[in-house]
Amino acid sequence: MNNYKRHGIGIVIFLIVGALYIASCGDGVNTNLDDQMAPYTELPMIQEASSATMTVNRGATKDFDSYFAFDISNINSNGFLSEGLIEGWCLEWNKPIAQNNDVHSDIEMYSTYGNSTWKAANYLMNITDKLRAEDSSITYREIQVALWSLIETPKFNLDEVLSEDKMPPRLMKDGTPNFDVDKVKEIVNRVRSEVSGFSYKPGTRYLVFARTDDDSQNGGVVAGNETAWAVETMDGEVNSALSTCLSDIQGLSSNQWGWSNGLYSESSDEVVLDVYAAAGQCELERGHFVGEFRFTYENGVLSYTIEMTEESDFTNELYSLAELHIYAGNAILPTGPAGGLTAAPGQLGVNIDFDEDTYEYSGTIEGLQGEIYVAVHATVVGFNPGVAI
Repeated sequence: MNNYKRHGIGIVIFLIVGALYIASCGDGVNTNLDDQMAPYTELPMIQEASSATMTVNRGATKDFDSYFAFDISNINSNGFLSEGLIEGWCLEWNKPIAQNNDVHSDIEMYSTYGNSTWKAANYLMNITDKLRAEDSSITYREIQVALWSLIETPKFNLDEVLSEDKMPPRLMKDGTPNFDVDKVKEIVNRVRSEVSGFSYKPGTRYLVFARTDDDSQNGGVVAGNETAWAVETMDGEVNSALSTCLSDIQGLSSNQWGWSNGLYSESSDEVVLDVYAAAGQCELERGHFVGEFRFTYENGVLSYTIEMTEESDFTNELYSLAELHIYAGNAILPTGPAGGLTAAPGQLGVNIDFDEDTYEYSGTIEGLQGEIYVAVHATVVGFNPGVAI
């Protein structure tokens, strides 16, 4: 059972002290204490992570398409957060932060799961994969600026920050933004128009934050469900003869991960693909093996079964499926609305949402011919589920 403590100060996720390399999320500091504290009061502390250690780097140094990379340690088993390297985000744009492999101790972790103040920011975290899949030009920069725009405190108005020349230097080049301003505004408007339909449930992605007692900038990590893809493996490694990383497919973003598998000829022999979650950069050692995708391909029909076979360290139960998307066809990937290849899960062809715990699902895809490629995406529940265990 997880223990909670209500904390009346709880300021957002991770702050950092001192360092060899200090960058600024901004130069100004909000001096209104009531305004600073208001959005973060009465959030549950994760007792098992009340004295964590975090090492901070820029995301790019760890091959992450995120603002930061946080390496978390010194926490006990809990239902929210696990130890290891994870993507990180800046939650206070106007404060300095050390980010050159700097180690910080005694960090208190808090959960925003179920919190209405953080609903818009958490909804953004739930659709980041979809946004990037729909538009491969979107990077962590657009996501980061959109996140600042959706956080209530400190206030961030993109037009005002740009006009007053207060944008953090990491997001400027030669005096102009190195991100797409219009796309940021489109993302923010989309979140605000859709967030009323978003509700928290086990597996929902949400921000976890930490607090220290100084005035350094705070940061955030995302917990919740994970993206998973099926891949051909051989002796524990990617079988590159049959599985192509999405980032290696012309026209897709170099930051996309996942695989298209094939080509496969018609045969009664069963093909077994491993399903890996959170395997960024298509590196299996980064990810978690969660199950199998099995299929046969005969007489133009792909008959398949996806099965979760592994137990979650958080729930001590099998991982389960929240979404399933499958493509099967003669091209390496389907063609998207813009005319090029797409790996957007919702555009793969088969799209299934599961409302209840689902550990196994079977189906067929008909009307196929010749040699085919197969791409399988799933959203997997059981990672940092956000509820007491």
